[in-house]
Amino acid sequence: MKKKRKKRRRYKIKNILMLIIVIFLIIELITVLLNSNKNKENTIVKKDKQTINKSTTDESTSSEPTTYLNNASKTDNFDGEIDEKIQDIIVKYMDSYFKSITTLKEIDMTNLFCDDAYEEAYINQTAISLLINSRKLERNKMTISNAKYDIIFDDINKRNGLITVKILENDYLHFDFMKGIESKAYGIENTFVLKEVGDTYKIKSLRKVQDFYVMITNEYEVGKSDENAKNELDKMKENYISDFKDEVSDFKTYLNRYENKEDTITKTCDYKYDRTKALNYAKKYVTESNSEWSNYSEYGGNCQNFASQVIYNGGVPMDLQGDAIWKYYGDTLSETKSKIGRSTSWTGVTFFYDYAKANKGYGLCAEVDINPFYAEAGDIGQVGYNNIYKHTVVIIGNVKNNNGKITDLLINSNSINLENYPLSGYVYPNKRVIKILGWNKA
Repeated sequence: MKKKRKKRRRYKIKNILMLIIVIFLIIELITVLLNSNKNKENTIVKKDKQTINKSTTDESTSSEPTTYLNNASKTDNFDGEIDEKIQDIIVKYMDSYFKSITTLKEIDMTNLFCDDAYEEAYINQTAISLLINSRKLERNKMTISNAKYDIIFDDINKRNGLITVKILENDYLHFDFMKGIESKAYGIENTFVLKEVGDTYKIKSLRKVQDFYVMITNEYEVGKSDENAKNELDKMKENYISDFKDEVSDFKTYLNRYENKEDTITKTCDYKYDRTKALNYAKKYVTESNSEWSNYSEYGGNCQNFASQVIYNGGVPMDLQGDAIWKYYGDTLSETKSKIGRSTSWTGVTFFYDYAKANKGYGLCAEVDINPFYAEAGDIGQVGYNNIYKHTVVIIGNVKNNNGKITDLLINSNSINLENYPLSGYVYPNKRVIKILGWNKA
């Protein structure tokens, strides 16, 4: 009997142990299942995050336009239809150029040129590099967040297996330091010489009528070996960059002097300049010339003619008195004191500066070479390189940062027609400002 009881007790203990083991195994199984689900959820979340990140990356990539081309058209002067293959090579070039100026990163464009056109390809590369490196040195952030261009086919000529195509370029730019302001450039001349290579076209040469480009093409003589071309162009760019560093340093000094109120303009005049009327005129005729005046865009540029018109509409009368004169009564050049023709000071960049500096008594009352940060709407700016001033602009206002401090000047100009453009956008390293104060009656 005792043996049976003892046996039952052992059996009962054994069953309890088995039950404990089963319960433990069940708990372990549940734990494994829970962890498995959790890992699965984490994997899904991770995949979702990867999908979101990929989507963001794709969105970021897609935010960079496949092309910056806004519109392609032709003038009445262009004979025939636009060849798609010709437009294709021009758009490829323009897109590479625009990607360079928006990011301020150099893009190798030599692959767009003919294999036997290394010198021309390097001229282009040097000009683009000059533009980018000069803007990198600027005190303002010269990257561009939004940009597009129009190309207008103006002329085409086929000769000796080459095709010469002239296009006019319109630019629409949003510089990052000028929030909410669109800068525009109209009618920039580009002359492409193209050669058919296989089933496409390549660039044989390019000439662009814009500051950074003519600084190279006007001073460089083609016809050199590849090595000599590279050496000379590199040296030319190096010299320009050195000049530009000096200009940036000068403008920093000007800005410090302006903020510390170290410079003053004390000159007085009999009659004040009407800046409102001058500004209104500068805005109205920046893209289209006033038909009451001749346009000299085809004869070296209309920039100073436009600036003189602005000053005249600001109330400053023509001046036939004294040694320095300023007049416009017709196209013919005339330095006489009679009411015929035009003076060189009306249409010539340096001649106007000389008049503004020298004039005493009747006529324009101005002060030359002022601190640029004292400029106001209606004042005149002049730009150039190698200490030769080649272009005149009209100041229409200034650019301020978030703290309300002036960081740059806004300008309008003719040939090239620029609207709401920053003065710092010019690669020309020489810049000066003429303060138009008014005029004197005697």
